[in-house]
Amino acid sequence: MKKYTKLQRRLALAGAVFLVLLYILALAFALSDSPLAPRIIAAAIFCTVAIPAFLYAFILVTRMLKK
Repeated sequence: MKKYTKLQRRLALAGAVFLVLLYILALAFALSDSPLAPRIIAAAIFCTVAIPAFLYAFILVTRMLKK
């Protein structure tokens, strides 16, 4: 069983909260017919891929540094 550090858990939780808030913001801007809506939706799609990839890379680096 893998043990995750407190920092890893906090980063994972922060990433998840950030993604949820970003989706809520994108939905709010899309429903309000704002001119910023396409950019915010593009940012949400980018962050959907980038944030989990960054967190996974962070976990890999911390494993390598522990050894």
